[in-house]
Amino acid sequence: MTTDHFTGERGRLFGLAYRLLGSAEDAEDTVQDAYLRWQRADHAAIAAPGAWLTKAVTNLCLTRLTSAHARHETAAGELPEPVLTGDGELGPLETVEQRESVSFAMLVLLRALTPVERAVFVLRSAFGYPYPELARLLDLTEANARQLHSRARRRVDAGETRFPTSDAGSMRLTESFMTAVRSGRLSALEDLLVADIATWMDLPDGEHVHVRGRAAVRRNAASTLARFASVSDFLLTEVNGAPGILFLSGGAVVGLTVVETRDGRISALRTVADPARLGYLRTQFSRRALRRHLVTAVRDLARPAAEQVELLVKQGLGNADELALEFDGCFAPLKDVLPAETAEVLGELDALLDDLSGPTGPWSFEALAAAPEWERVRALATRALALPAG
Repeated sequence: MTTDHFTGERGRLFGLAYRLLGSAEDAEDTVQDAYLRWQRADHAAIAAPGAWLTKAVTNLCLTRLTSAHARHETAAGELPEPVLTGDGELGPLETVEQRESVSFAMLVLLRALTPVERAVFVLRSAFGYPYPELARLLDLTEANARQLHSRARRRVDAGETRFPTSDAGSMRLTESFMTAVRSGRLSALEDLLVADIATWMDLPDGEHVHVRGRAAVRRNAASTLARFASVSDFLLTEVNGAPGILFLSGGAVVGLTVVETRDGRISALRTVADPARLGYLRTQFSRRALRRHLVTAVRDLARPAAEQVELLVKQGLGNADELALEFDGCFAPLKDVLPAETAEVLGELDALLDDLSGPTGPWSFEALAAAPEWERVRALATRALALPAG
């Protein structure tokens, strides 16, 4: 059992830690702490690595939650730290329960539970752990695990929250909302909203706003647009398992709104515009752009030599040195988050491009295309395209 085994579990462990903590940055720190424990552990004595890692992460989260609970660290009204979920960042979101477990609404409700209630509820509802295994993971009796889950379920159900969906109808409604906001035609919003719509906003410097009702939300939307005067574009995507709108300025995310729907209308809007709570999502967004660029670069390198030369020149690259720098600029920030086999093949490709751009290698693209080594470039690129991009 090696680092590769931990890497295979990392996504699930991050999803667990995020659901328990409601903070992506804290979840990352927790998973890293678990990795350090895994490195120091006697692997020969671990019969079930997955269960061992789950218990390690859960215990680390419980320690954080107990400490935060004692200090009342979470500000009243503060939304959870948002995460882009369209590419499996938090694990599978195929069932209603899985989507609910990462929604802003659920993560807020979970704050009302004790740390151990939260752990039992998340492990049971989101990950499907049977009660006997829950008892072993949390050092409880099976009867106590059942009792804690039942109590947590009652408290969550008492919240009377309708959890969001991300189906085609909700996405279309969100797109209509985005169009109305982009055009500034706020009068068009009212037909999209339920009468008792609620909105929450996390603003810079720790300011939290909560209003309810169409008229109040419409007024709030006007002040929100004024805050986002620098926004140059809007992007429809999925955030925490629900439709979301990213506000972009200069290609960077400066805010977002998660849209919740009910009976064909918008029932809630949750906006995060505090830079302190957007760090993880901004990193995700940048990685997605780099990943798209990397996939395009690899696809181009897998083309026949004559087509490659034409494409590279069109892209404004002048020689092999520029090509190597461009490729490394996409690959280097992603190599630690790509699947292991994909990262290994792309690492070989990156090293080969560096060699070909060196003082002993061909300089022009025409010379590169005629070099025997270039077939190796094509072969590695073709192989990489058949592997998962993560």
